[in-house]
Amino acid sequence: MAQGYAYEPVNELLGNNATTIYGTVTGVPSSENTIMTYTVPAGKTAVLKSIFGEGGTDGLFTLYINAVAFWQGRNAWTQRSIQSALAKALATGDIVQLTVKNQKSTNHTFTGGVYVYEL
Repeated sequence: MAQGYAYEPVNELLGNNATTIYGTVTGVPSSENTIMTYTVPAGKTAVLKSIFGEGGTDGLFTLYINAVAFWQGRNAWTQRSIQSALAKALATGDIVQLTVKNQKSTNHTFTGGVYVYEL
């Protein structure tokens, strides 16, 4: 059974949303580029469940929560994608931002995002 199915009955019972927030950016060399931003909606809390990133070349991915670095990971041309399971509680108004710093000397495309369970 796929892991995604484990959350569906809970979502139906509690009326909550399981959401993937992702984005794509052309990574400029030696600059931190924002891939995606997510803000916990008013009146909600959330749990950050996982993070993923990929790119055509080496990139240093950083996940910020309220402008404080919470997680970092690096992909490479030999391993294009990275992912990590997390379990971080978020409160109303918390801001989650995923960035990448292109480690090469030419522009490359990077994608990434987070899986968030809103309560």
